[in-house]
Amino acid sequence: MRSLTDIYFEMELHSQIDRIWEQITTMEGITSFFSPMANIDFRVDGLFEILFAPSALIGERGAEGMRILVIDKPHLFGFTWNSPPSMPNLRGQRTAIFIYLVSISDTTTKLTFINSGYGMSSV
Repeated sequence: MRSLTDIYFEMELHSQIDRIWEQITTMEGITSFFSPMANIDFRVDGLFEILFAPSALIGERGAEGMRILVIDKPHLFGFTWNSPPSMPNLRGQRTAIFIYLVSISDTTTKLTFINSGYGMSSV
């Protein structure tokens, strides 16, 4: 059951599941489309930092200190997340993101994205 405050979407991507997995779980993949810098220690409880402003002050660079929650290659990847520095009342909170991948064909992958844990006071 999803909460009213979850962020949820599904999409079909015209790419192989292994290619999508590499894009969302590696530093090279993340920096190719999402942010200029990432710090990834690819293991459960390893760092998963997405740095949108790497030259900013520590604590204002992006998703700093985030941790990997689950790795089930190539079908499930989960990690913690926080709000941007511009939302200081929420920044100290952690939500969880889970990305599910299902191969539909050799060239199409279904991606399901769930970001949960914001709580009712965030609405």
